[in-house]
Amino acid sequence: MVGKVRVGVLVVVFAWATIAGQGASVGSGGRVLPGGVSAQDDDPDAVTSAPIEEPTLEPTATVVEPTPTDTPTSTPTETPPPSTATPTDMPTREPSATPSPSPTSGLTATATRTPWPTSTPTRTATPRSTAGVVDASELSPWCAPNVNRAVVNQRLRVTCTGFRPATSLRVRFRGLTGTVARFTTDGTGAGSVTFRIPLVAPKTWTIRVEDGTGLYDDSSLFVPPPSLGLSDSLGSPGASFTVRLRGFRSAEQVAIRWYGVGGTTFRTLATVTVSATGSADEPVTSPATALEGGHRVEGLGQTSGYRAESVFSTTASGAIRYLTQGSSGCKRIAFIFNVGVGYPLDTGVLATLKTKSVPATMFPMGWWADANPTMMKRLMTDGYVTIIGSHGYGSRELTTLSDSAVVSDIQKAGQAIERITGAPPGPWFTPYAAAIDTRVKNLIAGQGYTPVGWKISARDYDSTATESEVYSRVVNNAYDGAIVEFHIDGPATSTSTGRALPRIIDTLRGRGYRFVTIPQMAMACSALPPGSTAISSDLVRRSVAVLPSSLLDRSAPASQLRRRRGVRGRRVAAR
Repeated sequence: MVGKVRVGVLVVVFAWATIAGQGASVGSGGRVLPGGVSAQDDDPDAVTSAPIEEPTLEPTATVVEPTPTDTPTSTPTETPPPSTATPTDMPTREPSATPSPSPTSGLTATATRTPWPTSTPTRTATPRSTAGVVDASELSPWCAPNVNRAVVNQRLRVTCTGFRPATSLRVRFRGLTGTVARFTTDGTGAGSVTFRIPLVAPKTWTIRVEDGTGLYDDSSLFVPPPSLGLSDSLGSPGASFTVRLRGFRSAEQVAIRWYGVGGTTFRTLATVTVSATGSADEPVTSPATALEGGHRVEGLGQTSGYRAESVFSTTASGAIRYLTQGSSGCKRIAFIFNVGVGYPLDTGVLATLKTKSVPATMFPMGWWADANPTMMKRLMTDGYVTIIGSHGYGSRELTTLSDSAVVSDIQKAGQAIERITGAPPGPWFTPYAAAIDTRVKNLIAGQGYTPVGWKISARDYDSTATESEVYSRVVNNAYDGAIVEFHIDGPATSTSTGRALPRIIDTLRGRGYRFVTIPQMAMACSALPPGSTAISSDLVRRSVAVLPSSLLDRSAPASQLRRRRGVRGRRVAAR
């Protein structure tokens, strides 16, 4: 019996020593398999591959190893996420201790020996792009034009990155059919193309670059309407002034015409070739025989047919014209909108003007233009508004300022508007709060503007304004030649002027009135074309009318106008 006990003890001791030796070898030369089991390098059932440093593993995690052709030579930088699934070809193993987080220290305790699986553990390969094929989800297309403002026929360069290598891309204007340019990316997925701006209507356009598989990027381009500004808006016969042309077709010739007071005859003061950006500043001199009154100064594009115009008022030497109403006899009314109260602009007013084809003259403040550049551009191209004047820069009554401060305010406002729109404001100026006297009138005129006032105000600039009050103030006081002042960004604009304006327009039209701009109100009735609404607004209609039908929105198939589906790149709202 004693002998049997001694034999049993020896067997136990021998077994313990064997297990201890196996455990010791785990930290010195073996690999950890799923479940915390070690495999000796000389074990015939161990997985054969190049030596791999020991990663930190969760006890029941599924090992995600690289593909056989991508054998790592260093410790993986990320630990595979834990999984509750158990490999189908491997028994569940519970380790006797948790592996050390350090990949170089080995295990601090021995693992329980369990039977080896009869097959090699399944390897889950890391998802990768097929050789030569780039996964769309890994791409981030980005495109940008070299300028964010350009005119028709001007050269534009668009540069892109982040597309697939050696891929054909097409460039188009959203809302128009057809392709304006094509190019192929290089080996890095980048490329650029230069093309001329097609004949499009003035507005902010979205330029889309796409590869035909749903991958694309959008950027913005502002195409301004043609405009004509004057360095001075009034003077005696034979006065010299500068005509400022902006937004015409690139490098075309523009004829500058001077119309008589009656508006039926004209003479050409100069013909000038505008720059590649559609601009020119041309000094001219008014005829020495010009009669007193408002004279239309017109710029006519010889290639594009674009027209833009303003008014120069001939007065007796030293006289200052303060326009508060027009002459009677042609049943006309002008709407002006001073912008700068500071609340969100009511775009519903612009929609009403467009829907009912009513011109209006906008007078934005310089601070508002600086704070709202996108909306400032919309005033030029949205709705039925194309005449832009100036309402000064800050909310200060000019009559309380020194001469130098008044001049600074006027200049700063004009610079802000031109900086954003690319063109100076028209030579028309409304003083803040209608605060004006003889001194301020002379200072305004000295900066090349005609001061503009009004005798009918909607008084819609505060929170107490209502629809019924605005309607009655305008309709009950309307007369031939009246200038009516509104606001478009008051605290109650949407519920007062926004709602009253359609009714006001319908009522006044029913009484036989027609709507004109401030430049037209400054002209004699005989100078207005029959049935005229607004000269410059009519320009926008003509510029759209001469577009080829294939370029108009309505000609594009619905399938092309719908948003493309698929993987998208980063969208750029505006650059």
